[in-house]
Amino acid sequence: MDDGSTGTPIPFKVTDNIKAKPILLIYHTFEDFMKQCREIFDISTEEEITLESADDGCVVDKGAIPYLDPKSLLILHTTKKSKTNAGHKADWTQNTGESHSLRKTDLSCSGKIPSLDDLADITNKVGNVTTTSCQKTTSDKRETPNRSSFDWATETIEKQTSGAVMIKEFASKHGTINIGEIIKSTVHDWKSEKLAIGVVGQTGSGKSSLINTLRDLNDPENEHYAPVGTTETTSKCKSYPHPKYSNLVFWDIPGVNSTTFPQGTYLRDIDINKYDFFLICSETRFKECDIWLANEIEKLRKHFYFIRTKIDQDLRNTRKQRGANYNKANEMAAIRQECRDKLDGNSPIFLVSSFDPHKFDFPRMVSQLIENAPAEKKRILIMGMVSTSEEHIWRKYSCLKADIWKVAFLSGIVNLVPVPGFSIAIDLPLVYRTAMTYRDAFQLSEADIERYSSLCGVDKSKFTSEAKLSITANFFKMDAFKLFLLALMTVGEATTGMLAFIPLVGSTVCATMSYKFTGNTLQEILDRCKDDAIKIIDFVSTHHIDD
Repeated sequence: MDDGSTGTPIPFKVTDNIKAKPILLIYHTFEDFMKQCREIFDISTEEEITLESADDGCVVDKGAIPYLDPKSLLILHTTKKSKTNAGHKADWTQNTGESHSLRKTDLSCSGKIPSLDDLADITNKVGNVTTTSCQKTTSDKRETPNRSSFDWATETIEKQTSGAVMIKEFASKHGTINIGEIIKSTVHDWKSEKLAIGVVGQTGSGKSSLINTLRDLNDPENEHYAPVGTTETTSKCKSYPHPKYSNLVFWDIPGVNSTTFPQGTYLRDIDINKYDFFLICSETRFKECDIWLANEIEKLRKHFYFIRTKIDQDLRNTRKQRGANYNKANEMAAIRQECRDKLDGNSPIFLVSSFDPHKFDFPRMVSQLIENAPAEKKRILIMGMVSTSEEHIWRKYSCLKADIWKVAFLSGIVNLVPVPGFSIAIDLPLVYRTAMTYRDAFQLSEADIERYSSLCGVDKSKFTSEAKLSITANFFKMDAFKLFLLALMTVGEATTGMLAFIPLVGSTVCATMSYKFTGNTLQEILDRCKDDAIKIIDFVSTHHIDD
């Protein structure tokens, strides 16, 4: 048809290459679709819009759209630079859809939430549970606001919600009938985006250790652990999926001119086109073959990074050799310059230790990988890679916070399940699984705490108190978790003091007590987990035992 009409609505994912996640738009006619793009991405009528297919890079015009596969990813371009606004700030927060003001204004809770420290001692006398105000983290020098209201259920959160357009359109036509299935389908939609990372290097270059650390794997007995050794452990390209997010896959790739991978057929042998970007590893100097590979990758318009591994070993050996004349900063600078002398001056180089991801260039490397990832795949990197800095923790926090209202909706409206002893019906298994997701995302499990205490030379039983953490190991056990919820219900603070707005659905009438309770409770837990993760990074950085 002349207006580009398809007869039936077609959903397409659209991104402007700035936002962290694409937005799902419903196509009716070409004119209506372009109008939606202008409104969503704040494009003036003076700017011309061009749509590009992410699959093959071809320009998509009015006549082609009806023939595209549903939910195809379209990249939006304009002939002039888009207007700068709060949603397009040129800093790391643009990738999560939130600005730095988030840190100052979005931490809100009732002010009288039971202390998680007391959970281990809670008995049936739930009414005697002590209450405490939310405390300022030792690492955060910003003023912590009074948590008098929650903002997980406001219209502003709609901008960070994946599948927003689809949810809103369905709600406007059908109300809340069957909307639970629509919301549920968008909670984990980011897990369908596959990301393949090629980790290249010669035998002994530290590839396997790097792959394990990036996936936060430390136990050699874990089935997902990549074998580590100085002998040839990689005779072919070997995939290592993330243990929790199978769509994030790291590939251990033998180096150029290794035993079975000659340079002449290397690109074909490793199937170079299937990787999103590459980490080129070396424990010493980078070689001519490494530079050759980088040039070939660049021709494909893909990102690559030179990773100088085992920097901790180099510094330790140099310190033994030089004794009192040893200067860590000077040695780091010398190694970095040695790498740059061999490589192009603009090549990204990171000096890392896989045994200490909180030090050297490791946090900066992780940040750069996320920055350069395709817009639709940023979240999988944010959630899947080990937390190495406060910046990374805030990114995870923003992703998880944007899903709170969905979980609250599914628990409080769609799946009302009476729980013995609870005055409010909630979907307890769903809420508990969500809390466990927070624990894993911020690395707060018992195994994680044991690892941190070992790094700092602190007894495991004392680490929580010395690092001033607000969540004890017992909290994530179901019995303690249920008591925590009972305590909140008894106090009553988690269901008062806020509007029961449902993002995208827009209803305040049908919002239930369960919706408010679940959402407020999850934000309280998420805030605590985020605060503890920041405290741990600060504590480890100041108490780490250097070999």
